[in-house]
Amino acid sequence: MWLIILANYVSMIIGLFYIAPHFSSIIGNLDFWGGNTNYGEYRLKGFLMGMFTSYLATLVIELPFFYFAVKEKLNRKKILFPFFIANSITNFIMTLIYFWIVESGGIWK
Repeated sequence: MWLIILANYVSMIIGLFYIAPHFSSIIGNLDFWGGNTNYGEYRLKGFLMGMFTSYLATLVIELPFFYFAVKEKLNRKKILFPFFIANSITNFIMTLIYFWIVESGGIWK
C-alpha cells in the first residue's frame, strides 16, 4: 500500500510542478498557475495541454510503483486495466475542478 501512496505523491509533484507548466508554456500559457496573469487573459488551451501531458506522465510514473506493489505475477497482468481506469477517472475529475476554477478568467488562445 505504501508504494501506491508514494506513486501518487511522486506523480503529483512531477506532473503538476514540472510537466504541466512546461507543456502549458509551449502552447503559450507562460503562467500555468495563474498567479501573474490578469483576469480574462489566462490561456485555456495551454492549461488543457499541460493537464493532458501531466495525465500521460502520471500513467508512466505510477505504473512501475503499482506493478511492483502487486506480489503475484498473475495479478500483475490483471492490474493494468483497473490502473488505467482509476487514473483516468481521478485525473479527469481533477482537470474538471481546476478548469472550473480558471475558465471564467480564461480565453481560448
